[in-house]
Amino acid sequence: MSYYETSAEKTDYFFFEKRTVDELPAHFHSRMELLIVEQGELNVSVGGEKRTLRRGDVCFCDGFSVHAYGGAKELSAYVMLCDKAFFAEFTSRYAGKIFPPFFRFDNFPLLAALYESYLSAQDKALALAGVCGVLSSEFLKTARPVPRRTESGETLVCKILEYIEKHSDGRISLPVLAATFGYSEEHVSRTFSKYVGSLPRYVNRVRAEKAHRLLAEDGRTVSDAAYACGFESLNTFYRAYNELYGAPPRAKTE
Repeated sequence: MSYYETSAEKTDYFFFEKRTVDELPAHFHSRMELLIVEQGELNVSVGGEKRTLRRGDVCFCDGFSVHAYGGAKELSAYVMLCDKAFFAEFTSRYAGKIFPPFFRFDNFPLLAALYESYLSAQDKALALAGVCGVLSSEFLKTARPVPRRTESGETLVCKILEYIEKHSDGRISLPVLAATFGYSEEHVSRTFSKYVGSLPRYVNRVRAEKAHRLLAEDGRTVSDAAYACGFESLNTFYRAYNELYGAPPRAKTE
C-alpha cells in the first residue's frame, strides 16, 4: 500500500542531508528526491523497479514516482528533496526529460564539498540550487537523460491518491473515481489494486489518520472526529483506527 506524503508538499520544503535512511513504505510526492549511497547498502524500489544500492549508487525519484526504502545495513547516504525548480538549469536544456531512477556517481570529495558549502550557507534555497546545478552537470557524465513518463498506471494511481487525500471527507467510490478520471470502473479497480491494494481499506486509512489528528489537536469527541473525516459508521472507524494504531481511538479530554 502506498501513500501520499503530504508533509513533503509544504511551501519551501526542501533539504540536503547526510544520514542513514529509515524504512519507508511505498509513498510519493511532487518533489524530486535524490539519494547517493556513501557506505553500506539499502533496498530501494522506484516505480516497481527494485535495486540494492551500495557505495556510489544513485536513486533519483522524479515527482509523483512511487518509491520505497528498506533493509538498510550500516548505511550512510546523501539525501536531497526539493522542488523541480531547483533543477531549472537541467530542465531548460533537456525539456521533458529527467535522470533515470538508478545510475552511478562516486565523486565523494565533490559531494562532501557541496554538502559543507550548503551547511554553511545562509540562503539555503540559493545554495541548494547551486548544488543541483553542479550535480546535474556531473550526473550527465554517467547518466543519460530519459523522457518523463507519460500517463501510466502509476500516474493514474498517484492522481487517485491525491484526489482521496483532498476529498476523503466525502463519498469516494469506484463509480465516482471512474467518472472523475475518465476510465471504466474495472480499469480503476484493477490499477489501484495492483499498485496500492484495497480501495476501501486505503480510504479508511486516510480518514483514520485525519481523525487521529483531530482527536489530538482539536479536542473533538470520537464520534465527531469520525464523521467529520468521512466515516459513515463508528464500527468501521474503530476497526480502521485500531488496524492503523494498534489501539482504539480516544478523545484528548479522556
